[in-house]
Amino acid sequence: MANYYIKGGDGKEYGPSTDETIQQWIRENRIASYSEIKTEGGEFKRADSFPEFAAMFNQSGFAPESDSKVVPPEISCGSTRCDAVPEMTVNIGSCIGRGFDLVMRNIGMMVMMTFLFFIACVALNIPSYAGSFLEAGGKISGNTDMALPAAGLHLASFVLMLFLQGPLMGAFYLFLIKYIRGNAAGVSDIISEIQPKVTQIIICWVVTQVAILALMVLGFVAFGLLAYFGFGADFISAFKSSPPNISSDAVIGLIGGVLLAVAPAIYLSISYTFAIPLVADKGLPFWDAMELSRKTITQKWFSTFILFLLAGFIMMVGITCCLLPGLITFPAAMAAIMYLYEDTFGQSGS
Repeated sequence: MANYYIKGGDGKEYGPSTDETIQQWIRENRIASYSEIKTEGGEFKRADSFPEFAAMFNQSGFAPESDSKVVPPEISCGSTRCDAVPEMTVNIGSCIGRGFDLVMRNIGMMVMMTFLFFIACVALNIPSYAGSFLEAGGKISGNTDMALPAAGLHLASFVLMLFLQGPLMGAFYLFLIKYIRGNAAGVSDIISEIQPKVTQIIICWVVTQVAILALMVLGFVAFGLLAYFGFGADFISAFKSSPPNISSDAVIGLIGGVLLAVAPAIYLSISYTFAIPLVADKGLPFWDAMELSRKTITQKWFSTFILFLLAGFIMMVGITCCLLPGLITFPAAMAAIMYLYEDTFGQSGS
């Protein structure tokens, strides 16, 4: 009887364990297809590369459910599946191509769900639109009493976005993931599956956004202090001169400093991309989802960043041109990102 060792998320080996124990852990979804296992004296490999275990995994990378549908179950923190960091490969062209193919094969449902997503996002901003209307009306009439109510409406929209944008994103991600796996799902299916996870999704969204914003603020504060006590005073005086006499070196330094200031926030925003899908799809607690996403994407961060730039460009081209193309390019770009998620967390792609 062979002995097996498992590599945890901390990089340490755990074992030995018998094949019966490994099979039991797979059935309990404590081991995923991407979990790393080795035999005594061997090298670590994916669990699904072992013939004795490969048949136990379905296309989602976990043990099959009794009804044969690909529905990753709820799991608890501390399991091997929670801790394991899968190896990541980024094929940008393949992700984008499959994203468009998925949308074109399911064009009706994709357009409908994207339209509903847009409507929901607009609804969250209705108080802010009303606040802007009040501000404009106050300026025209010279009524300064409109400033406070307008600020309150803008704040209301901010709070709504902070607490409800995450569940909206999670629902849309889950919708795409299900279609990628071949499991057609409607609005009621998505709502019923995501409802038990809403609290964790909200916390995950709020924490990630606050962390990104905090890094951005700290970056600009550090840059501001450095600029002021460094080249900043000379730059400001040169700018105020008539005509402005600003050297190219000062401009380059300013642009470079701004980029360095926002770089940590950009790193974190890309690294946390899979956090919401991991909560919505796998049922991970928010912190475990954030850390698993960060550790996984960091392996291929720059390639993932390029994919995001291209996906963002595709989204913006469609939305800028007209609403109808945006209803196609937006889900295609989002699907490209979700194909990377599936490729990474056990799905070979379709």
